[in-house]
Amino acid sequence: MQRELEDLKDELARKQTENGKLRKALENLKQENEELRSEGKNYESSSDEVLELRQRINEKNDEISELSRNVEELQKTIDDLKQNIYRLNKEKAQENRGVTQEIEKLKEQNKISEQEKMKLQQENQSQSSKISKLETDLKNVKTE
Repeated sequence: MQRELEDLKDELARKQTENGKLRKALENLKQENEELRSEGKNYESSSDEVLELRQRINEKNDEISELSRNVEELQKTIDDLKQNIYRLNKEKAQENRGVTQEIEKLKEQNKISEQEKMKLQQENQSQSSKISKLETDLKNVKTE
């Protein structure tokens, strides 16, 4: 899960860089388009130059539309990656809580086992003392 999370974070960084480049290219195209429009206002006739300029403006508009679609698609991918990272972080946190709870449960079981062990050792020692006393009493009875 950790590797998958790291891979998603790396992909997110790449996509964000790519998105930044596309947005910059889009802004440049919009600026070029405005410059072409401005240049077109200087012409008063419908000469070949004006027609060529209008064609270039239309081409730039097409490029702007295409880049805008690419930016939108890339932003959707980035949003999806962020959701996946969030989901994986949440799953990892839940998994860690489960592991922590299991560790605490095992510690408690170990504590109880240690207490039972000590109790049995005390009982064993008490029984051993009783056996020793009985053996001593038995020897004393035999010797009398």
